[in-house]
Amino acid sequence: KPEELKFKGKAVPFAKDGQKGTFYVDERSGYILGVEFGDGPRKGQRCIVERDPVSGNLQKMHFSAPAQDGKPGPWTSFLKGEKGWASVPPGQLVPGFSHLKVENRTIAGDFQLNSKGELIYKPGEDQNKEVQRINGQRDFYNMREYSRTTENANGRGGAEKTTVYWDGYEWRAGEFSPKGKDIFEVKFQKQPGKPERVVRNAATNGFFVDFGSGGAQFEVKNWKEGKMTRTTGAGTDTIYNTYARDANGHFQWFKGQEGTEGGKPVVKFDGNQELQSRIQSGELPKSVAINPATGESVLTYANNSKVGIDCFGRQKQIVYANNKTVDIIRDCNEEFRGFKRSDGSIVARADLVSEAEGNPAPTWTYESPGKPPMRVRGNLQFGKAGAWVIQGNGGDGITCSGAGEMLCKAEGKSAGDPPGTTGGTETRQGDRPGPPRPDDKPGPPKPDDKKPDDKPGEIKPEQLKALADKYNVDVRVLNQAFLRAKKLGSKNFTLQNIEKLLQVAQKHGLSGAFVPGGVSMRSRPGAIVGRMIPELLDDPASAIGKAQTDMKSGLEKSLRDGGAPPQAITRALNSVDMRFGFYQRSLQPFIDDLKKEIVVAPPVPPPPKPVRP
Repeated sequence: KPEELKFKGKAVPFAKDGQKGTFYVDERSGYILGVEFGDGPRKGQRCIVERDPVSGNLQKMHFSAPAQDGKPGPWTSFLKGEKGWASVPPGQLVPGFSHLKVENRTIAGDFQLNSKGELIYKPGEDQNKEVQRINGQRDFYNMREYSRTTENANGRGGAEKTTVYWDGYEWRAGEFSPKGKDIFEVKFQKQPGKPERVVRNAATNGFFVDFGSGGAQFEVKNWKEGKMTRTTGAGTDTIYNTYARDANGHFQWFKGQEGTEGGKPVVKFDGNQELQSRIQSGELPKSVAINPATGESVLTYANNSKVGIDCFGRQKQIVYANNKTVDIIRDCNEEFRGFKRSDGSIVARADLVSEAEGNPAPTWTYESPGKPPMRVRGNLQFGKAGAWVIQGNGGDGITCSGAGEMLCKAEGKSAGDPPGTTGGTETRQGDRPGPPRPDDKPGPPKPDDKKPDDKPGEIKPEQLKALADKYNVDVRVLNQAFLRAKKLGSKNFTLQNIEKLLQVAQKHGLSGAFVPGGVSMRSRPGAIVGRMIPELLDDPASAIGKAQTDMKSGLEKSLRDGGAPPQAITRALNSVDMRFGFYQRSLQPFIDDLKKEIVVAPPVPPPPKPVRP
């Protein structure tokens, strides 16, 4: 009965894009049980849901419109049955949705209410979905066409609807035209460095991305196969998905060798000499076994850790060399909830509401067999070769190394595996990936950009000596930069760019501090510039930040291997942050000038990726 509908659970205020209100959260499971909108485009709307006590799936939904004439708006209820969702009173539709699949007054498919307070509808037979967001915006994703139709909160009768299309990297306006039953072509306005055309094959789950005349082309026959044909000015080759993500969360694609193991397709990357150091460090797998029927894969690393990946590219299981297995826990909304290890240890996220007002870092509960639970507040970071860490304050946190060692520290107490007890090899943490999202696209070239006229291997020692003499710097600095550029495969390490850097460094009074050899923590900003010439030429904006990350990662591993206490490690890492913060501030004028002067080699676009619905 409508009068019996009352909010249950803990009241948690939220504020999102001008919309304010209250979530009502089940304190036991963390699921949202209701949403009440107090201010903004959806002011006065209310939603109460009832969930299955075991699975958390929605079983009943109740919606109320804003009050009218001083009277509370009426409730409309929807009950889930064997054939779908039926309304009370009959014949009603779920408010805010325009792509419901209805048969005999029953709505097919399913609904989800996630931790952001978004109500999601999936018809069930394909990957299409419709999302009603907290601020009232509604998005419909058509994965056959790679299209997204958005209606903002104040849309009426479709007047404010816009449709954009996936170009392999981002959503853009385009000219859509069907080319057959399952073939769809979209042409985009010409923009430097962006695709001009995409052809989607919904029947084979493939797509073709074309950057236009003289540009790159990428073709995927079937995304589940993890294979892509790339055509650039250098020719056509085949690259494979490693399913390992870089620091920005993007999949990394490289050349590999196809084969079979146990009758199943596998791609081996350890034969690619350019990847050896990254494979040995655990950044990339040495091989990937692929299930082309499901799109799932298993990554095998140099330390023999195996990471299972689902069809969306998300980790689902980790098997360590010590034979301990960690399963990834996801809830009924497909959202990450924690880890469960084969020995019974569990790491679970205790609070799930991600849009709560002033929401701090999440709280995690660590439970191991026979021991009381421990709680830690911090952010989860996935690392290399199956490693991960939840980093709290003051040395608190939960870690799992690439060898499978799990350790929790909280409020001066610790539980788990003491380091070195598993017989595995410690893998350092780092390289946090974000949620799945499109790969970075190349930036537009400058009008006066041209291809560099030299390569590191073509620069002669006497040319470097002449530059060193001209700008009064130690030639050993330039010789070391030359060797580093060859090792890094720098495309912008040219005589022209080196001279530009020396001119700018001299202008800012930095070249006098150029010294050969390594750079200590106490080095002056000029010494940092002299040590990082190739990195600064390739990417001036991010070079200092990358050096900071690398130094912290190496220092942390060194201190941990030496048995340093957590407090000492934290102090040391904070010191690195302070020092590099000083470098960044001091060198920013130099970096700004350098970006204007150097000639950047036109980048090869990274592989595109399909969008997740």
